[in-house]
Parts: sequence; structure tokens; C-alpha cells
Amino acid sequence: MNNEALIPQVCVITDVRQDTPDVKTFRVVTKDGVKPFIHKPGQCAMISMPGVGEAMISITSSPTNEKYIEFSIKRCGCFTEWIHQVEPGQNLTVRGPYGNGFPVETAFKGQNLLFIAGGIG
Repeated sequence: MNNEALIPQVCVITDVRQDTPDVKTFRVVTKDGVKPFIHKPGQCAMISMPGVGEAMISITSSPTNEKYIEFSIKRCGCFTEWIHQVEPGQNLTVRGPYGNGFPVETAFKGQNLLFIAGGIG
């Protein structure tokens, strides 16, 4: 992890998609309209709404997408209830990426893989 991952970036929500009755996907970019950071498969980020709270959320967009980052968030508590009320154009802060990710382009390249996961991220 580099030190830049510790500094919150102000981002703007550009799109909100209702996936299920209790899951929404939020597309975010920086205020300059670019992807906040480069990430690896399996990494996550800290999302915060000043004055409301923060939560560690899995990055659900592909690392190969160079234009934005997406987070799919299940409504299940105070912070997630609040974020489910936001609309495109609103700001939030993002820190990351966190976690080691999966070395799909190096150690796992050419291997047969089976991923079993819980949650939605």
C-alpha cells in the first residue's frame, strides 16, 4: 500500500443503479472526472460521507475499466441506509485501494481457479 491510499479523495457519484430491492451500485469518479485509483481484483476501498460515517466496501467494477470505479452496496445499517438515499451529482470521499488483491496476471495466470465468496462484493 502506498501513502496515497491513506488520503481521502473527494469523488462524485455519476450513476446509481438499483440491482435488487436492497442493493444499489454506485459509479464514482474524482471531481476531475477520472478514476480515483488503479486497483487489483479483490481489493476494497473506504467510502465516507463526512458527518455520516464510513465503511469498507468491495470494488465491484473491473480493474480493466479505466474510466470509473463502482461499488455495489447492500442496505444493512446506518451508513448504508444513508448512502442508499444519495443521487447522482452528490459527493463522497474514497480512500484506497486496500488489500492485496488476487495475482490473476502473475501467480494465477493460466491456472484453473474456483472462487467462493460471501456477501456481495
